[in-house]
Amino acid sequence: NLTVTFLDVGQGDSAVIELSDKKVIVIDSGKDGFHTSNYLKYRGIKEISAFVISHPQKDHVGGFERMASDFKINEVWDNGLVEYLKDYGIKKVSLSRGDVFQGDDYKIFVFHPHDDFIPDKNAENNLSLVIKICGRANCFLFTGDIEIEAIEDINRLGSYLQSDVLKIPHHGSKTSGDAEFISLVSPRYAVISVGKDNKHGLPHAEVLTLLSDIKVFRTDVDGAIRFREDKTGGLEVLTYKDFTLKPKPDIHEEWLNIKRLFYRW
Repeated sequence: NLTVTFLDVGQGDSAVIELSDKKVIVIDSGKDGFHTSNYLKYRGIKEISAFVISHPQKDHVGGFERMASDFKINEVWDNGLVEYLKDYGIKKVSLSRGDVFQGDDYKIFVFHPHDDFIPDKNAENNLSLVIKICGRANCFLFTGDIEIEAIEDINRLGSYLQSDVLKIPHHGSKTSGDAEFISLVSPRYAVISVGKDNKHGLPHAEVLTLLSDIKVFRTDVDGAIRFREDKTGGLEVLTYKDFTLKPKPDIHEEWLNIKRLFYRW
């Protein structure tokens, strides 16, 4: 079944998507790829169908070289504006709005960027790839580091943005908070990928206020967050925090601690 895991890579981004036909998509790899690589190895994954570079900043793709060394990568998807330091011998596919991929029980839509969008500032962030991945009954919207300029452009897509899970742009920064965008996406869950005690003070309080009616998961609080779609279209949610031993437990919590010793992520 469709499984999407948002990894805790500190102040950065990385997500692993396991599709229903066993293909694997990795979106970004954090600063060094260490956690992403180890998680894939833990899952027994040796081949990446597509590695997605949302945009070329170190906190998102600093680990690309490690990933290319540790795994067979069939394709790299980018926004057409990435300069590679060397030829890794991997097929490169540049995506833009309107691109659609379809497989068994899933569809992938590309919403951003597009040729008519030229940002006035923060071009790297505002040209991030925005991708929607839908399974049987649930959709996930990945937003890179887009800021207000790109968000206002994307809002024109209206109801196409609706998704069950939204990866909050730019680690929850103030420049990525937009009430109309949140309303259009209308997610049941929001995920903020952010480092613990980061120097930027993220996520911003205004963004958390915008999300007050939505169940929010944060990698700095919950660790990795995994969503798995079941055969009926339901969505199971687990966090790394759920699997950690609890200190100073009562008798009931101590029994749960014993069970947690045998849990497998």
